[in-house]
Amino acid sequence: MHHIQQWKQDFATAPSNKVVKSDSKQLKQEIKQLQNELNRKDKALAETAALLVLKKKRMHSGVSTKTINNTG
Repeated sequence: MHHIQQWKQDFATAPSNKVVKSDSKQLKQEIKQLQNELNRKDKALAETAALLVLKKKRMHSGVSTKTINNTG
């Protein structure tokens, strides 16, 4: 019997569906923003890794990575 009374009290004090839906919408927006940020960072990391690989390949092939200025 005590469980039923506790359930009724919990149900009466529970947030309404509108509040839950609002929170859900806000959480979905936050998740989408975080996913976009993660995708952006993944692309930047992939680009950096590719540039590093190219730099290492040039170093191993004997090509200088410095620009030579012959004007002086």
